[in-house]
Amino acid sequence: MAKRVSLDIVRNVVRAGRPKSAPTAPTYLVKRRDIFFFQIRWPKKLLVPCLGIPPLRIRLGIRSRRVAQQRALWLAGLARQVFERATMSEDGERIDIGAGLGFPPGNSPREFIQNMAAYLADANAALDRPVAPPGPSQLRGMAAVQELTGC
Repeated sequence: MAKRVSLDIVRNVVRAGRPKSAPTAPTYLVKRRDIFFFQIRWPKKLLVPCLGIPPLRIRLGIRSRRVAQQRALWLAGLARQVFERATMSEDGERIDIGAGLGFPPGNSPREFIQNMAAYLADANAALDRPVAPPGPSQLRGMAAVQELTGC
């Protein structure tokens, strides 16, 4: 007589034998068709319940996955700096970020969201612009400093 093995036992053994994957860092990267987007969720301390705010999303364009991932991590660092310094007012009508972050907070949470999205989009676009080579006066100044320092 042939032995019968329960399929439940076999399934449980197969599941138990799979290695558990290590937790991964957030990628902040979303791909739709051939276009990559940076995406980050708003922290709970800055959400206004009645607004129903979707995640902040910035178009990175068509790039290699590696370049898009690097760009997304860099933008996430900028966004996290803002999130750490931002505070919601008591009445929920205003978000304050202090000074020196590169964009005005605006007079309402909606303006803050728009200003931050524009700030991150500008930062992303700035990475695509090549740095202008130094002009003749800058080169003369650099040469003078090298002569003085002996380098």
